[in-house]
Amino acid sequence: MVAASPAVLGLIADHCTRGLTLPSIDRVLSFGAPLRPRLADALCAVLRPDVEVLSVYGTTECLPVSAVTATELRTLRTAAQCVRAGTCVGRPVPGVEVRVLEADGVGVGEIAVAGRNVSAAYHARPRATAASQVAADCGLLHRTGDLGRLDDQGRLWFHGRKAQRVTGHGFVLTTESVEAAADTVAGVVRTALVGVGPPGGQRAALCAELEAGADHDRPAVAAALHEALARHPDGHHVRHVLIHPCLPTDIRHNSKINRERLADWATKRLRRAR
Repeated sequence: MVAASPAVLGLIADHCTRGLTLPSIDRVLSFGAPLRPRLADALCAVLRPDVEVLSVYGTTECLPVSAVTATELRTLRTAAQCVRAGTCVGRPVPGVEVRVLEADGVGVGEIAVAGRNVSAAYHARPRATAASQVAADCGLLHRTGDLGRLDDQGRLWFHGRKAQRVTGHGFVLTTESVEAAADTVAGVVRTALVGVGPPGGQRAALCAELEAGADHDRPAVAAALHEALARHPDGHHVRHVLIHPCLPTDIRHNSKINRERLADWATKRLRRAR
């Protein structure tokens, strides 16, 4: 079994393009960030046909919460590219109850979970513990700080961190809703939506990291990103596309993007462009 972040799995899949396969692997678990269909396809190409590739969603306080197979991700790919769907992270695992709190008109709200694998408290932080817990009929729900929705088949769709929403004049954008569509553009490694300015009056900027061979095609890739945004219902709110040499990520699994640091970079970049 292989369990790793998408960044590590991407390195493995890229190395295997030299004609290698992984016949001894029976299962792959991807965690730490959403598994994009393009990476899932690359992994399946070097594995046996019967190998299960799973994208696992969870938090430090509760792992796992849900899981989805690469096969199901592929079937949902076309339907999710040009809508506010976010990214499917599958159905809750047995023993975990998932609720969506304070949902908006399309069902997106804060993901809350209950179950035996949910941490009971934060060590020596009673206020943080109290703020994160909500009493419900299924027991104490832990507020994850993540946004998501449940569809009519019981699948959970991830929309990004609540604190990282982009809030502008008359609009609110969740990061995963936009990035799931933008990441499908050829030549793009990953993208990150950030807000420039104070909450409530932010400008939305999409930052993109390009593949090594696509750097000389920056104008073409940027144009393709603008086209992808034009097909998205909320894409017209994203006025800026910025190419970043290497998006800043966490040191644990090189997948969670440091959006606060990236927002500072985008602010300086747009200020210089005036």
